[in-house]
Parts: sequence; C-alpha cells; structure tokens
Amino acid sequence: MREEIEQIIIIRNEKGEIIEQKSNKIKFEDLCNKKKYPYEIMDENIENEKWQFDIERTKNRFLVSNKGRIKNSDGKILEQIDSPDYGKGWLVLKDFPTVLVYKLVADAWLKYPDKGNGWHIHHIDNDGYNNCPENLIYVSSDEHYKIHHL
Repeated sequence: MREEIEQIIIIRNEKGEIIEQKSNKIKFEDLCNKKKYPYEIMDENIENEKWQFDIERTKNRFLVSNKGRIKNSDGKILEQIDSPDYGKGWLVLKDFPTVLVYKLVADAWLKYPDKGNGWHIHHIDNDGYNNCPENLIYVSSDEHYKIHHL
C-alpha cells in the first residue's frame, strides 16, 4: 500500500502538447473517511476557468474545463445530469448519457499513472458532483476499496 499518492495535473497547449505539470502528494490516510461536501457548478462565467481538450477519450471533440464543465466543438457548454444507469452523484452529459464527466476531466487534466492499467479515479472529497481536476486522483482498485470500506 502506498503511503502517499501523487496527483499530477497537466496543462496542454492548443496542439495537445504538455506545457506544464503540477504535482501534489496526498497521504493515503487523508483520503480515507473524507466527508462529502456540497459542490455546485455555476452556469455563468467562472473566474480562473481554463479549458483544454480531452485528447484520449473523445479525440478532441470536447473541451474540458478545470471547473469540471464540458464544451462541444461549437463552444456550447453541455448540460450535465445524474446518470440514468449509475444514479445520483454520477454526472454524465445529457446528450451523451454514457459519458461520465469525471472520466473526461481526468483524461484531460490528470497524468495517468505510468505502470499498468486498472486504475480507478477517486473523488478526494467523496463528492461525485465535484469534478474539478484538483478533486480527482488515480488510485489502485485495492486502494479505492480501502478508502470506501475501512
């Protein structure tokens, strides 16, 4: 079990090239038993909001903001709803109900761990509505289980 988990937020230019990386180390024990905090996405312009493409998952069809909002290629902000399949707290795009918002944000803003696959994306504050990159972190399946079941 890792004592610390590194979260790396990446910033890309218009060509998709990484131009900056920010690293945070979070103690595993700090991820356990986090309380859920209410979070709300605002519909207006948000201060310090930045946008970049989700290169892997949608092949640049969507712009993804650092506030968890999604735009289509026409610049329209897409409505987010609770998933009809997973339920409350699992946001999807209304027009694309199989596309989970937190996965788009992680693909656009977080560096995927170097080794292997099977990583889970964990909401640090346990609030599925808070899809800001700073609230998401890659953890192993074992770590994810322990976070939610210890």
